[in-house]
Amino acid sequence: MQAVTIPDWVIQETGMFGMVNYVVSILSAYERNKIDELIIDFDHRGVFYEEERGPNWWEYYFAPIRLQQHNERKLHLDGLPEREAYFQLISKYVKFKPFLIEEANTFARRHFQTKYLIGIHFRGTDKHIEAKRTPYIKIKHEIDRLIAKKKLRFFKIFVATDESAFLDFICEKYPNRVITANAKRSDNRMQPLHFTDIERFERGKEAIIDCLLLSKCDYLIRTASNLSATATFINPKLPNHLVGYPVQY
Repeated sequence: MQAVTIPDWVIQETGMFGMVNYVVSILSAYERNKIDELIIDFDHRGVFYEEERGPNWWEYYFAPIRLQQHNERKLHLDGLPEREAYFQLISKYVKFKPFLIEEANTFARRHFQTKYLIGIHFRGTDKHIEAKRTPYIKIKHEIDRLIAKKKLRFFKIFVATDESAFLDFICEKYPNRVITANAKRSDNRMQPLHFTDIERFERGKEAIIDCLLLSKCDYLIRTASNLSATATFINPKLPNHLVGYPVQY
């Protein structure tokens, strides 16, 4: 068995939920006794690092992970579906800071009082590097299919996206139905916000709030993204549909 060092390029180039899923995969190895030491410390590096907030951006948003002895009761992960295994690992180790939980819960109490809530996550901007870009109209088709299948009359649509143009599109197609959290979005379809130096902490916070809120929806329509995938790990019973492909073809 051995300790794990996260490669520098992973820390420097990975966004919020890419890093969450990377950490969860290491936690899985730890639970299976393949490693015996795991300390998550990004040491003044990474997409969300801000000097005034401290050296380790993981602990801006999550409880510390410092595992140096494996004498606690193990999780039984073998044979579990991926979503259930990730749910178990996140529940045990990836502890969101209370201020994030409270902000998400407060928003949900104020805005999610509807008979049926459709969650939409559209990951745009630079995602085309990893996955074929999904046309907006395909998301609309999936929303309409769900409305028809469920015979929905009283519903709202919670939209999480990094693209202003996509939010405008959904608001136009479904007037007075759309709910969205307060977040900065890109007006440039090629330029992601989380790889800029603008309000790094806030960008990470907004991503986490969106993920927590998506996990509270009745149904999730999503494009290829670690953020919306994590929402399905937080709530492994959340029905969801992936539009598009996770890798470029």
